[in-house]
Amino acid sequence: MADFQEESLESFLVRYKTADKSFSELKKECDTKLFAVLDLNYSLSLVTILGLGEVDNLAITKDNEKDKDRVIALFWKWKATQGYDATYLALISALLKCKEVEAAEQVCGYVYLGMDLSNISPASLATEGSLERQPQDEPHKRYLPISYSKSEQAKAPCEKDTSNIAWQIFDKCHDQLVDIIRGDDKLCHSLLEELYQCFLIGSAEKEVIQQLPCIDIRSKAIMGRVSTFISKGRNPIGSLAKLVSVLKSFEVFSAINRNLLMEARYADLKLRDVHASHSAKKSPPVSDKITTSATKYDEDLMTDSIKKYSRHMKLYYKKQKPDPKWSMDSAPSKVYVDLAVLNKDEVCSDPFSKSTIHGIDDDIFQRKDPLSVDELCNIEYGDAILIEGAPGIGKSMLAFEICSRWVKGKALMGYTLLLLFRLREKFVQDCETVKELLGCFLVGQSWKEEVVRDIIDNSGEGVIIILEGFDELPHELTTPDSVFLKLSFELPSASFIFTSRPSAKHCLKQEILFERHVEVIGFTKPSIEKYVTEFFKGNSEHITSFNQHLEESPKIRDSLYIPVNLVIVCTIFEQSIRNEEQVPLKGIVTSTKLYDVMIKTLLYRHMKSQNPAKSISIPDLNRLPYNLAIEFKKICEIAYNGLREKKTKLLFYANDEFETFGSNFETLGIMQKEIQLYPGKGDVVVYSFLHLTIQEFLAAYHVSQLPRKEIKEHFHRYKNVRNLATMLRFLAGLTELKSITISVNKELYNMNTLHCLYESGDESIISRLFNKSHEIFKIRRLLPKATPQDMYIIGRCIALSKCQWELSFTLRGVTHDHIERLQRGLYSEKFISCKINEISFSLNPIGDEGMIKLLCFPDRILHHLVSLRLSTCELQLQSAIEFAKRFEKFHNLSTLLYHNNRLQEGDQRSLLEAMIPMHNIKRVSFSKLSSEECSLLLTKVTNLSTVELYQLGSDSIKAIVECVPCAASLRVLRIEQSQCAVENLNQLPKALSSSTLENLELINCNINFDIVPIIVEAVLESTHLATLGLRDNFIGDKGGFLLCKMLKQLFSGTTTNRRHNSLKFLDIGHNNFTEVGVSDFVTLLASLKVADCDFALFVSLSWKDFETKFNCYSDAEKFLKFDRNED
Repeated sequence: MADFQEESLESFLVRYKTADKSFSELKKECDTKLFAVLDLNYSLSLVTILGLGEVDNLAITKDNEKDKDRVIALFWKWKATQGYDATYLALISALLKCKEVEAAEQVCGYVYLGMDLSNISPASLATEGSLERQPQDEPHKRYLPISYSKSEQAKAPCEKDTSNIAWQIFDKCHDQLVDIIRGDDKLCHSLLEELYQCFLIGSAEKEVIQQLPCIDIRSKAIMGRVSTFISKGRNPIGSLAKLVSVLKSFEVFSAINRNLLMEARYADLKLRDVHASHSAKKSPPVSDKITTSATKYDEDLMTDSIKKYSRHMKLYYKKQKPDPKWSMDSAPSKVYVDLAVLNKDEVCSDPFSKSTIHGIDDDIFQRKDPLSVDELCNIEYGDAILIEGAPGIGKSMLAFEICSRWVKGKALMGYTLLLLFRLREKFVQDCETVKELLGCFLVGQSWKEEVVRDIIDNSGEGVIIILEGFDELPHELTTPDSVFLKLSFELPSASFIFTSRPSAKHCLKQEILFERHVEVIGFTKPSIEKYVTEFFKGNSEHITSFNQHLEESPKIRDSLYIPVNLVIVCTIFEQSIRNEEQVPLKGIVTSTKLYDVMIKTLLYRHMKSQNPAKSISIPDLNRLPYNLAIEFKKICEIAYNGLREKKTKLLFYANDEFETFGSNFETLGIMQKEIQLYPGKGDVVVYSFLHLTIQEFLAAYHVSQLPRKEIKEHFHRYKNVRNLATMLRFLAGLTELKSITISVNKELYNMNTLHCLYESGDESIISRLFNKSHEIFKIRRLLPKATPQDMYIIGRCIALSKCQWELSFTLRGVTHDHIERLQRGLYSEKFISCKINEISFSLNPIGDEGMIKLLCFPDRILHHLVSLRLSTCELQLQSAIEFAKRFEKFHNLSTLLYHNNRLQEGDQRSLLEAMIPMHNIKRVSFSKLSSEECSLLLTKVTNLSTVELYQLGSDSIKAIVECVPCAASLRVLRIEQSQCAVENLNQLPKALSSSTLENLELINCNINFDIVPIIVEAVLESTHLATLGLRDNFIGDKGGFLLCKMLKQLFSGTTTNRRHNSLKFLDIGHNNFTEVGVSDFVTLLASLKVADCDFALFVSLSWKDFETKFNCYSDAEKFLKFDRNED
C-alpha cells in the first residue's frame, strides 16, 4: 500500500454508513478468530499502541520465531490484559494509529459482513451503502473434520497451550489403537515398552499396567495413560510427535499414523520428526561391553586424512588442561566423582537408587547402579550417552578424563578419532554448519576439506564426539535446527556423549534417544570420607575434628557432594588449624553464611600469598584493605553483569570484559585464568569463577552495596527471573531483607520466596507474613524439584507460622530423606500453632521408611490433617501395619488416597479396622482389596461418601455389590481396572434399588454386551443414580442399543415417570461404537425435548466424524459433551 496519513477513527467509521448507528456491534468484545487472519506485520509501535510494554515485546519475540505467530501472540496478550475492553472498536483504533487501514477494514468487514477473513479482499469491504449483516458462511469441510475453531488454531503456536488440539487429534484414533492392541498380547507388551522408553508412560504406571488381569484392560490402560500425558503434559505437541514416532516403528499402525499426521496438518500443528528411532537396540549390560572399548578400530576407516586428524587432536589435547574449577593447590588430584547409570528396565527400590534421586520426573522411579569411568568408556558405535549433573559437580573434568584416556590408549581404542567440543567456547559456538564444526580444530591445513568429507562419507563411523556443556549454549543454539543437534542426524554411525545440567536435559531428550543416561552424583558419603582422608593426609585428629564440625553444621555437610564446596571447606578448616584460629564453620545454617565464609577464605589465601610472612586474619568483606576492596568490587561487578545476560555468562574474555579494568587485573583467587588454544589463531585469555554459585553470591554482594532504593528495585524486578533466583536468595541473606518488603502469593510453585525468608535469618518476618489463622497457603508442583534442604526450609517456615497450609509434592522425586527433613523442620519449634490441611506424596518412592517418618510428624499436624494422598508410593505391608497403629492420631482426616501401592489382598485389613472408629473419613481409594476387606470397608467404616477401588478380583467386586445397600452414606462408587462379569454384577439391580448411590463409575472394567442388560436394569431400578460412568469398556453397538432403549424409557414416558428418573449424566466414551451405534444415540437424543430433559451424554471425539451423516445431528448435539479427557 502506498504511503498515507493516519486516518482518524471518526473519518474511517463515516465510510461505513451502517444501520448500526451507535456502532454497538463494534463495541462488543473482540472475537479471537480475527487474530490468526489479520494481514499485518509485527512491530514495536503496534505493541506500544496496544498498551503493552518492552517486557511483553521481549517475551513475544523470544517465544515466537515467525512474524505471523508474533502478531497472534500480541493480540492474545492484548486481549488477556484488556479483558472486556478488548473490543472491535479499540482494535480498529489501534490499527489506524499504526496506519494499518487494510487490517482495520478487515475487522469491520468481519463484524458487519460476517465473512471468512481468509478470503476477504479489502476492496470488497469499504462500500458507500448500508452494510446489512449477513449470516456467516459455514467453514469449508476438509479431510477428517475435527471441529477446530480458528481461535484454537491461532492460539496454539503463540501461547504454547495446544493441549486441547493435540489431545483431540489423538482421541479420534484412541479406539482404533485399542482394537489393534487387544488382539495381540506380544504387540501390547512391545508397545508398552516403547511408550515407556520415550517417556509417554512412566515407570510406576508401567508396573501397574503389567499387573492388570487381562489384555483388554491393559490395552485400555495403556491408551488411557497416553491420553492423559498428551492432555495434561507441558508439551502436548511434542508428546503427540513422540507417539507418531513410536507408532511408525510398527507396521500394523501405519494407516492410523497417516491419519494422525493428516489431522495434525489440518490443525496447523507441526509434529517434528523424532529422528532417533524409538525402537533402537537396548544397550547391553556394562559387563558385556567391556571388550568393546579394548577392540582395535577398523583399519578401513583410517584414511590418511583421518590418521592425520587423529594425531593432530592427540597433540592438541595434550596441551589442554582439565576443567580446574574445583582444583586448588592443596587438593588431591586423583579423586573422581561418583557416577550412576539409569536402568530403565527396573524400578528403584535399593538405597543407592534412592540416594541419587534429584527430583527429575522421568527418572524418579528408575533404578540406578554405580558406574566407574572404565565402564562408562565402554561405548558401542552409534550409541548416544547423556551425562547430567549439577553445576560444578565435575562434568567437565569427567569429559576431559574420557578424552585423556583415549589419548593415552587406555580407553575407547575402537575409535579412530575423538572430538571434544567445549560448547561454551566462542570458536565452537561460531560454527554454523556440521562441516564447519567438524573442521574447527583445523586452520590452514590443506587436508581439512578432505578429512571432513571422509568423516561425513563414513557417516561418522569410528568417530566419538563429546559435546561438553550443552546447558552453556545460548538459547538460539539449542533449537532442533542447531548444528549441535544436527550432528547426530548427519553422522548416524558416530557415537556421542552429551554433558549437561538437568535444566537442559529435557530439550536434549526431545531430539535424541540416549542408549545410556548417566548421572554425575558428585561425592557420596564414602567418597567424601576418602577425599577428606587424602586431604588431611590421614591425620586422625584433624579428620575427627573436621567431622565434628560437620555434625554441628548440617547446611555445610549437605553441600559437600559438590566437589568445589568440599575442597573449599577442607581448605577453610586446614587454614584455621594451621593458624590456630577458631574454625569459622560452627553454627552456619544458611547458604549466605556458608558462601560468605568461603569467599573470605579465598581472599585470605590471596592475601597470604602476597605476604607469606605477615600475620593476617580472615577479613570482613565490608572492611577489606583499600586496594583489595577495589579489585573485589570489580570482580563483583563482573559477576553481576554476567548473570544479567540473557544466557548466564560463565566465561569472560580478556579482550572484552577486562580491558576497561586494566592489564593488572587481579582474580584474588576467586576467578581462575585459563589460556584457551584457538586452532590457528593463537592463545586467548579467559576468566571464569570457581563455581556458578560463587558468581551468584558475588553478584548479590554487588547489589547489596547499592543504595537501598536500588536494592529494593532489583529484588522486585528480578523476583520471578529463574536464573537469578539464587542471587536473590543471597541478596536476602546479605541485606537481612531490611528495606525490602516481601509479598507472598497464596499459591507457591517455587521455593524462591521461602528461600529468601530463610536466608534473611530474621524469623520474625516469617512469623509476621504467615500469622493469620484463616489464611491458606498452597505449595504445589515445585519447580525446580525440592531438595532435602528445601523440605527442611518448608517445615521450618510452617513451624513458625499460624496459618493453614496445603502441600502437594506429587511426582516431585520425594524420598524418605525429604520427608525426614520436612519432619525435622516441623519439630524446629517446640510449640506450633499452624495447621496442614492437605499433604500429597503420590507418585513418589517414599517407601515404608518415608511413611514411618510421616507418621512421626508432630501430633498437632496429624490431628488437623484433612487430606492425605499416598497413591503409588511403593508402600508395603510394614507401613500399612504402622499406619493402622497410629491412625487414631488422624482425627480430622476426610480423604485418604492409598491405591497402586505394593500391597496384596489381605494386607490392608488392619488399616481398615483402624478406620472404623473414625467418623470423619469421607473419601478413600484402595487397590487389590480382598472380598473380606471390601465388606469391612463398606459395612463397618461409616460416613463414607466416595469410594474408589482399583484392580479388584471377581469375589471382591461381588462383595462390593452386595454391600452397597448397607453403605447408607455412600454417594460415589468408582471401580476401575477390574474384571467385571455377569456373575459378579448380577446383584447390581437389587443393590441399587435399595441404595442411595448417586454416582456409579465402572471404568475400564471390560464391560461388554452381555453385562449391559444388568446395568440397564440397575439404572431403571434406582431412584437416586444421577451419574453412570462406563468409559473405556467394550459395550459396542449392541450394548449401545440397549442403553438407547433405557434412555428412551427414562425420558420419553409420562411426566410422572420422568420425575421418578434421576439420571443426568451418562459417560460412554471409548466403547468401540460404529456408525450404527452412534446413529441410534443421535436419533434418540434428537427426539428429546430440552425443556423436559436435563441430561448430558459424554462421548468420544470420534463421534464428530458423523456430524454430516445424520440430518438430526444438530438437534442431538445439545445433549452431547466431548470434553471429558481423562485427568
